[in-house]
Amino acid sequence: MPPDYISQTYSQEETYLLNLSQGKSVFQFMDSNLIISYNNNPQFGMIKNDFVVWGIRKTITDQSIPIRYHLAIDKKPIPGNTYVAFEYTDPIDNIPKWHTPIYFATYDNFPTTGAAGVYYLDASTNKIYKWGTVDAVYQYIEISVTLESITTTDWRTELYFQGVAAEPYGSDSNFYYTELLNEWPLIYDIRKG
Repeated sequence: MPPDYISQTYSQEETYLLNLSQGKSVFQFMDSNLIISYNNNPQFGMIKNDFVVWGIRKTITDQSIPIRYHLAIDKKPIPGNTYVAFEYTDPIDNIPKWHTPIYFATYDNFPTTGAAGVYYLDASTNKIYKWGTVDAVYQYIEISVTLESITTTDWRTELYFQGVAAEPYGSDSNFYYTELLNEWPLIYDIRKG
């Protein structure tokens, strides 16, 4: 007759061995450190704003595409700032987006070499330029857009424009700007704030 399984002394590694001598396989927990209850004291001050939006958006070809928009932030920004920007349609994804130009006193103050995706405003003429090629020569190209003053009334639009304003300078455009860049202008009227 095999020795009594329960009366044997087991090493730590053997504690959860299966006892196959008793018919069906069962776990026998021989130690007295089994946790049978758990208390949790949440700190509600550590809970952050966490927003998830599910929905459907229409593409340019009127096709319905499901979207999932997730935003978790420590503190909602306070709207009410005014941004001078222009709307454009992104040639890559055909999504309407916004840009803020970098202000220079005159065209002569522009950098010798511009940067792709950055717009430059000549404040003396109120003309906007982008860096590009004409006949395989890199140069500043004047673009025809209308600048608008947008005063934010929604905290998500404020996050969006904080990113828009920071992007041409290559500075931190906030963690949430990437999430907002493509989707926010599609589901919210920026001109309302």
